[in-house]
Amino acid sequence: MSAKRIKIFSGILALTAVFLICAVLRISVFKNKTYSESVASQRTESIAVKRYRGLFYDRNMLPLVDGTAKIYTVDENGDVTESGDGISVRTTERYGKGGLASHLIGYVDSEGCGVSGLEKCFDKILQSDKAFKVNVITTASGKVVEGAGAGFYDDDGKTADSVRLTIDSHIQRIAESCLDNSGYDGAVVVMDVKNFDILAMASRPQYDRNKVSEHVYSQGSELVNRCISAYNAGSIFKIITSAAAIESETADGVYNCSGFSDIEGRQFACHLYSGHGEIDFEKAFLNSCNCAFYQIGIKTGAQKIIDTARSFGLGERLLCFDGLAEMTGNLPQKAEYGIHEAVNYSIGQGEILITPVQAANMACIIANNGIANCVNVADAITDYKGTVKRNLRESGERRVIGFETAQKIQKCMRLAVTEGTASGAESDIVKIAGKTGTAQTGWIENGENMVHGWFCGYFPYDNPKYAMAVLTENGRSGSESAVPLFKEIAEEIIKFYPAG
Repeated sequence: MSAKRIKIFSGILALTAVFLICAVLRISVFKNKTYSESVASQRTESIAVKRYRGLFYDRNMLPLVDGTAKIYTVDENGDVTESGDGISVRTTERYGKGGLASHLIGYVDSEGCGVSGLEKCFDKILQSDKAFKVNVITTASGKVVEGAGAGFYDDDGKTADSVRLTIDSHIQRIAESCLDNSGYDGAVVVMDVKNFDILAMASRPQYDRNKVSEHVYSQGSELVNRCISAYNAGSIFKIITSAAAIESETADGVYNCSGFSDIEGRQFACHLYSGHGEIDFEKAFLNSCNCAFYQIGIKTGAQKIIDTARSFGLGERLLCFDGLAEMTGNLPQKAEYGIHEAVNYSIGQGEILITPVQAANMACIIANNGIANCVNVADAITDYKGTVKRNLRESGERRVIGFETAQKIQKCMRLAVTEGTASGAESDIVKIAGKTGTAQTGWIENGENMVHGWFCGYFPYDNPKYAMAVLTENGRSGSESAVPLFKEIAEEIIKFYPAG
């Protein structure tokens, strides 16, 4: 290389070196404060996308909430929205569409606090200060720096306590699906005969727990849990009258039904206007003959009937959770009862109100040979692995009626299916025993009296495992509305859990 070119190349290197030295001096000395402030103005901020709350599990530790995936977005202002531009975060939604046991579990408000159902009852236990967070880079003004990336931080949500219920999600799904397909509003309650656990509580009409405000002023009362609401009892109450009469030795006899009975100047009708003729107690039960039960009620007495109903748990809350809005139903309490009251009470009319949970419990006691137990729907407080931290179960067996009394009513309930008003429940899959009910309400809807349909019973008859109550609001007839629904649910349960 020539000397001239070497000089030129050396000059360029010298100028470059001077330029770099000046740039370093500018950054490190003259602009140090400016750049330091700029770097310091950017910071990492943790944004809570979803606050953790303990879960509800079914008896098999299958989650009943937080089972649906959901995408949230953190926008440039650091706000968490359900859609829009920003950083996408995939987590779970507490209430998915079509979630199970929505009326029983209830819902939370926008702050994540329990408002109704078991969410309200166990609110303090389920609450947690932990959250699923997104770590983002923000400017001094709080804006999220675009393209800076994000980190996801699980704030140990597994520390939140959860509640395990006695609900069986498979049976719950069957009950809800069949009730939906029936087209009726109403309730279904399924219980375990052996331990009186509630396996399913289905109430309709349904509601969207993510849009509760849309249902608050609705005429359909979608937010009402019909399983724990009180209804006119109708003829399912004849189970109580029968138990009281058998225990009092006033059930047996021959009764004449001409279609109505004239009792102290008032006429009381039978549902069969042509009458049943002469019948004994068994035939009176399986045919649900009102006239025969009028006479049985008079012989037994209103006080004995009411006392027996109370021993079956009617007139009181069975689940006993503050915030659950469980009704007690109604049993009249008077110093003295007249004959007309004994007549009305004998067939479940008048002031007698009963909830579907109480009706299922009544069938459970009969199926369990007259022995009652505490009714449970909440089993335990657990951690996320299912380890029990506190037992919630109540227990305490007690005899309500004698073994022979229960056996006699069991036989009558089976005859009601094989020969009587519940013949629509006869099944090739499972033997069912039960009692129908058609309850006059006194309410007028669309110009006609509202009449509810009932059917409560148990299955399989030879080895009782499940007791169930079905209520169809304005179903007109228990035989026509509640019986087919009961049969369908029973068959589906046995298919899923074969009786053997």
